[in-house]
Amino acid sequence: MFIHYRDQEAMTVSLAERAEQRTDPVTGVRHLVLHDGRHYSGVPGSNEYRAIEFSEHGLRIELGEGDGLVPRRTVQPTGALFRSDDLGDIAELQWRISVPLMGFLLVLLAVPLGRTSPRQGRYGKLFAAILVYVVYSNLIGLSQVWIERGQLSPWIGVWWVHAAVLLLTAGLVVKHYGWRYSLKRGAEHRSHTGATG
Repeated sequence: MFIHYRDQEAMTVSLAERAEQRTDPVTGVRHLVLHDGRHYSGVPGSNEYRAIEFSEHGLRIELGEGDGLVPRRTVQPTGALFRSDDLGDIAELQWRISVPLMGFLLVLLAVPLGRTSPRQGRYGKLFAAILVYVVYSNLIGLSQVWIERGQLSPWIGVWWVHAAVLLLTAGLVVKHYGWRYSLKRGAEHRSHTGATG
């Protein structure tokens, strides 16, 4: 353990083998207790200093102004974010929803994007897939920052990025398979759902 602090003109350096934090049960004051160490104190630039060995030494821990136990936004419960009107909380909430949604849309996009011709080989569109993922995730992060700064309406939020990926997926499906395939698959899905229902 290494601690450095200044007291007016003097400077003190404390070295200890180990340390622990203790809280007074009556006052609630916290202390950092150092074990088996030394204090070196003196004025910077001077050859005179004092060294003290100790087996146990306590230092009071004081929180500065503005420090507190306010939970960070990233560890707040999702329910609390839903109830908040703070732009930062809204941005965090939309990010949390975006993670599974992005995974689902990327799986849908992988179907038309993974379609290759024999000449392209197995890894023909791997670079395109990586590029799509990088752009997709960066746009989500950028939109989150814009929401926090008030530069983007929360109603638009990150949803425009998901909508763009969904349109891209639909466009690739139509390009590779045509409208008839898309409509046929939709009709088969509806008939299958109706039969099972």
